[in-house]
Amino acid sequence: MRVATLIACCVLVAGCSRIGGGAALPSGSSDGTQAAAHSPDASGYITLYSFKGQDAGGEPQDGLINVKGTLYGTTSSYGSGYGTVFAISPFGKLRILHEFTGTSSDGAYPAAGLTWYNNLLYGTTSAGGAHGGGTIFTATTGGAERIIHSFGAAGDGSEPESRLAQVAGLLYGTTLNGGSHGRGIVYEITASGQEHVLHSFAGAPNDGGHPSAGLIRVGDWLYGTTRAGGKVKNGGSVFKMSPTGETKIVHAFGFARGDGENPAGTLIYYNGLLYGTTLHGGTIGRGLGTVFEMTTAGSEIVIHSFGAGTDGAFPAANLIQAKGELYGTTTGGGDSPHHSNQCISSGVVRDAGYYRCGTIFRIDRFGAEHIVYRFAGDPDGANPESGLTDAGGVLYGTTFWGGQYDYYGTVFRLLP
Repeated sequence: MRVATLIACCVLVAGCSRIGGGAALPSGSSDGTQAAAHSPDASGYITLYSFKGQDAGGEPQDGLINVKGTLYGTTSSYGSGYGTVFAISPFGKLRILHEFTGTSSDGAYPAAGLTWYNNLLYGTTSAGGAHGGGTIFTATTGGAERIIHSFGAAGDGSEPESRLAQVAGLLYGTTLNGGSHGRGIVYEITASGQEHVLHSFAGAPNDGGHPSAGLIRVGDWLYGTTRAGGKVKNGGSVFKMSPTGETKIVHAFGFARGDGENPAGTLIYYNGLLYGTTLHGGTIGRGLGTVFEMTTAGSEIVIHSFGAGTDGAFPAANLIQAKGELYGTTTGGGDSPHHSNQCISSGVVRDAGYYRCGTIFRIDRFGAEHIVYRFAGDPDGANPESGLTDAGGVLYGTTFWGGQYDYYGTVFRLLP
């Protein structure tokens, strides 16, 4: 889902889908040549790589994973036209491992990041495959790719946008749409590709709908979020699920005044509590998103509402824990771009998120928030849709837009 569409839509539903400090480090290119690096500022931020579009890929929508010192990720477009899988060193040297073709035998437009399991990279594409509803694929670190499941058959899910979770020898994920009610599913799949639908979401008032985030395991339950559904059609929910598919809504968003709406990122479990973000809702302006804290039983409080001044707006990704605080990104808010075409409009006229490039923030469990970095478009990137990855105490991430070539996004590094 491109940022402009993601933010302008109240929720992602059918019909709204996607077709430091320290010495400067070198940035790389897909052919292994090195380009001039951009020096880190006082925050420790540095752009490692600016995507160029075309064969080099562009518009990374999710974050990175660290496998034996190399970072791996996906771009949602370019390459052969349908996105890529790439590897990048901590110093910015990038290799394209696979270019999706969009044919019936391959995927198209990967929206999610990768999972390392059984010495393979596992991932999803939101389109393509034998039924046109997306795929699950494996790839070696050398780039040999194979489709192990195609979504879109009758009763199955379609448009997977979440990263896979590995739990007790199985992989679990969600799809945005499809299933018995057309509102998405939770599925399990073996390493070899045998898939089973555990739950088809039915929507409000008794179920969630349209999940776009991944799952986490807490005790004997899997926890996840839905972008819509709950008590009201477009509010969203947090749900828990047993290994056999028994599902219960533990919190419904958008029902109480000042609560968040439309949770987007995967939850994290920290100090015995669940933490997450919502794209909309909160107490600032027109509702520019929140960070929330929740017990596993569903007792929830909003610990921060975005949108005041040059604060961030529209957090679309998961949080991570680093050095005793939570770190995250917002797709909007922050500062205005250097040039008007270097950030994507929020689609909300005259509020704090309009034509601003997004932020990196940190927040403690009591809600004290601090903006670590405000993106400016060129050359540092803009509009991050992904969360951060901690690799040896250094944080890495991607931006969907901006960078040296304006429109294709970046990979960046930050010292927390």
